[in-house]
This record gives sequence, C-alpha cells and structure tokens, in this order.
Amino acid sequence: MIGLIADDTKTFMNQLIKTDVFDNFLVLSLDLDTLCRFSVDGAVNSGYMSKEDADIQSIDEYVAWTYVKPVVATILKQSLRPTGMKLTLTLSQDATEEILRRHGQSHLGHPIKGFILNILFDGQHVKLTTGVNYNQFTLDKSLEHAFDAMITQFFKKNELIMIKI
Repeated sequence: MIGLIADDTKTFMNQLIKTDVFDNFLVLSLDLDTLCRFSVDGAVNSGYMSKEDADIQSIDEYVAWTYVKPVVATILKQSLRPTGMKLTLTLSQDATEEILRRHGQSHLGHPIKGFILNILFDGQHVKLTTGVNYNQFTLDKSLEHAFDAMITQFFKKNELIMIKI
C-alpha cells in the first residue's frame, strides 16, 4: 500500500472528470459532497439489462467509471466546488487476472479478490491510497508491491505528478 498526494489538484480532477484516463477502472463506491451528499454504490443492478446485453458490453460486477463520470460532471457543473469526495475504484476482473498472470499466479489459487485505488478530495487536496482486497490472510505482499508499481507507472504515463506521503 502506498499513499500519494496529487501535486496539482486541478489537473488531477480534470483528468479524472474530463478525460478517459480512469475510464477502465470500476467504481466500488462514490460519495460526493456539494450542496448535499451524492452517494453511488457501484454494484451493477442486474435487473437493469438482459444477461445478453451485459455480456455484449462486457459489464463486470461493478460499473465502469466511464458510465458514472458524466453524472459526476453534471453535478459538478451545477454546483460550487465540492467540499469533499471519496471515490473507491478497482481494477476489472480481466486486469486483475492479467497482473496475477504477469507474476506467475493463478487467480483461482490466490487470496486476492481485487486491487483498489482510493481517491479522497478534502476540498483542497487529492490524496490517494492503493490497496488489495484479500479473500484470506497472506504474508505474501509481492502482488501488492506489483500493483503499487503499476499505479505509479500509470500516473507517469498520464503525466500526473504524484508525491509519496
């Protein structure tokens, strides 16, 4: 697990809300504080579309940020600067399995359920923490370190300057 702070809050929030940089992440939860609190549970409503439509669109257990982002952008356009936001993202099942494969692990035999990126805006700064959602206890932190390195590279690639805290 690593803790980071965005060097430039405005640039980070613009990348998050106005570009496709984070679109492949899935939303576990979102709390956005403006005039009132908006909360999103990212679990896909299974009754919303048919199984066939969900398969065609490659819908995971949680909704992709690309589907939630326009709603957040609309809320932010209608209000003053938010006083806070907590966004918890995770990798898709395919991306999780890819990290496991790269490190010689099988998803079936490994205690990892998913990789997490927490984004916290406190009204001034954007703070991020990485994490791993484990199915069971393990002392092996190699995949956690691999995810931390991947996230660090992701920010570099997208020209987001992050400072370790």
